[in-house]
Amino acid sequence: MRWVTLLLGGATVLVAQTGFVVEGIIVDVQTGGPVAGASVFAVQAQRGTYTSARGFFRLILPQETDTLRARSLGYREQRFPVHVQQSPLRLALVPLPVEMATVPIEAELTAEEVIINAQQRRLQNWRRIRTAEALVYSKLVLGTTQSGDLEIGVRLSEQGQATTVKPARDTAFAILETFARLYYDAERGQRAVILQRRQTRNVPPEANVLVFGSIGSLYQEQVEVVTVAIPSPIGPEALKRYRFRVRERRPWGGHRLVYVLGVEPRSRLYPAFEGEIVIVDSTFALVQADLWPSGTTALPFLRQLRFIQRCEHFPGDIWFPTFAELSGTFAVAPLRGLLEFDGEFVLTRIATEVRLNSPLPDTVFSEEQRIRVAPLADSAQAEFWQRYALVELTPRELAIYQRMDSLAQLRGEVDPRGLARSLTNFPLFFRFNRVTGVQLGLQYQWTWGLVEPGAGLTYALARSRWEGWGQVRVNLPGLPVWLSARAFAWTAPMGWDRTYPEVLNSLNAVLFHRDYYDWVYREGVGAETGIELGRWSRLVASWELFRTVGLPARVQRSLFVAKPFRGNPVAEEARYRVGGMTLTWGEPGEGVQAEVPNKGFRLKGRLQGVFGEFRQGTNAAAWQRLWALVANAELEFPTVSTGGYVPMKLRLWTELGVGQELPLLYAFRLRSTAALLGRLGHLVTAPLGVYGGRRLIAVAAEHNFTDLWWRALGLPTFRGRGIELLVTATAARVWQAEGLPYQATGQQWYTELGLGIGRIPAFITDILVLRLDICRGFGELAQGRWGIALQGSLSL
Repeated sequence: MRWVTLLLGGATVLVAQTGFVVEGIIVDVQTGGPVAGASVFAVQAQRGTYTSARGFFRLILPQETDTLRARSLGYREQRFPVHVQQSPLRLALVPLPVEMATVPIEAELTAEEVIINAQQRRLQNWRRIRTAEALVYSKLVLGTTQSGDLEIGVRLSEQGQATTVKPARDTAFAILETFARLYYDAERGQRAVILQRRQTRNVPPEANVLVFGSIGSLYQEQVEVVTVAIPSPIGPEALKRYRFRVRERRPWGGHRLVYVLGVEPRSRLYPAFEGEIVIVDSTFALVQADLWPSGTTALPFLRQLRFIQRCEHFPGDIWFPTFAELSGTFAVAPLRGLLEFDGEFVLTRIATEVRLNSPLPDTVFSEEQRIRVAPLADSAQAEFWQRYALVELTPRELAIYQRMDSLAQLRGEVDPRGLARSLTNFPLFFRFNRVTGVQLGLQYQWTWGLVEPGAGLTYALARSRWEGWGQVRVNLPGLPVWLSARAFAWTAPMGWDRTYPEVLNSLNAVLFHRDYYDWVYREGVGAETGIELGRWSRLVASWELFRTVGLPARVQRSLFVAKPFRGNPVAEEARYRVGGMTLTWGEPGEGVQAEVPNKGFRLKGRLQGVFGEFRQGTNAAAWQRLWALVANAELEFPTVSTGGYVPMKLRLWTELGVGQELPLLYAFRLRSTAALLGRLGHLVTAPLGVYGGRRLIAVAAEHNFTDLWWRALGLPTFRGRGIELLVTATAARVWQAEGLPYQATGQQWYTELGLGIGRIPAFITDILVLRLDICRGFGELAQGRWGIALQGSLSL
């Protein structure tokens, strides 16, 4: 019954977007040439579209007859009674003289006065839109070329056999198209349902969730481009950020004039547009814009960008953006000279069947998912798109479809699961530390329906011993819940700090002779269950039964240094039966994180607990209870705006840890900085592995002054950005270290101050930028100590 409902729902969706099709071209009556970008609006159906570069248009009408209103800047508005049986049509527009003495003209205004009136109109217009519903056609044409000495292979499957195909070095294209029903509510946000979609066969259907449906666009205060917010030329800061010049007043619609305003930025410090906007005289509505980022605006990976927008007038005196197009070029070099990509893109959106301020069904907003896909979204044949697509395929795009589809047929269909496995599950395992030495082996994880088994087997050269693990995870169908069971015989880090992934720790140890972790051998079994609590939080519960064996440091050298490593604290042999709990929120996590710029308030944190009992030695009667809790939280909020780039921001971090009679395995260790890698809350000047205990408190603060100062001084920039300035302060205290191989700080705090410079170009890659911190210790414990930390982050 459920499948019948889905099929009927999909059929209803398909029928809802079909109808009578009228198409044609619009030409200049004098020259016979096409009129590109002309508005074509069906008066009775209240549906519209725009002509392509060849003057072509296509409209889906609910009835066979209607009246088309056609207009374009510099032409007389005309209306044409049409019948779909007359399609295809050839409609001619009459050019208007630049000066129209018969048109009543308001008192001539300055460019600043026009913008002031447009700002008032923008605010009124935006407040009037409480709800919106539209059928949105979106199309992306993307081309990319790979260069360099490295080649990236794509995993394909053909008749069940996996093969790896290296891409051609010439430009490879992808085209994605969708019809989607877009819903907007001023209180509840935006949702979209993809009704139909198609794409070149080198793109998996499930990857096509293209809905280019920004409701406000230039009628909002700013336009988000990648991670940069560019203020709208009619937004509240328009006169502060832009200079305007009246280029001309031109006829529009046959009975009105429009102001054509040139736009240019006032400052080179802040991101801004330049180009041209068109505002209607007397009503001061924005009807058209052709803009591009100013030459000093730095957009990650984008080299050129052009933004075109057109708006239509709807009942209630509301202007709504019905056409938008983003086009440009990009370039990114993951490894300069070895692996580089560049390309071009055109992203088009046309909104039709627009209904404003009508009730929307509550079911649309019942799910958090912003974009959903209808059951039969992939069922339409090529004839559907040939008949109903609002934008024709150009000869070049038709050739792209034919070429990419023929290549996909030749090579086999793309297997996205196989591609994901090939990118994320590497069978070879390598680890290096001062206890196991070089550790080599194999590990693999795979997916079998809802079950995800995995296993690994390695050999530790310094211990002359085999180690391994096995795990089975089951994802419950339809629920954000998973269950797993595992068995292990493995050398693992001690303590609560899992800041650095072991692969990076191995590189630190083998290259810089600095092994961050303290190690212990564990063997036993365990189970775990977890649940996703909404979009940003997770709760995980676990149980383990295992024994531990203490290990001494055995390695006498790293790659470049021939001397023993620091000693490894040897934990006593013990048996444990413990349960654990971890609650995370706000996307916290250990390990290297992708620090995507966040422009607003953000709070993230983690609460961990363990409880149970342990027995040291071979005395079966000496079971001891243990429990521990550790919590850390980070608060981030903006302080000073940088005019559209990531603002100056303050980050506050704290960690609290407490436990009862904790053995070494669960003791707290003062967080310090691993070689060439630093994080907020980690002490750069503190000696590694010296301070620890059963109680911990740590606090840290950091303020990022961004690169505004660098650009304000006119210093040389790299792709539009300069060097960031950062100031940090960190303090920590640990106590109750009796019986542990660590020192307590006692009544003293270990404190340090640091000065950092960030956004240092890595030059060999566009993906990462570097940050260098120089810190000095203060107080009785840290007096006179200095330290340097280098870290990397995404170049967004």
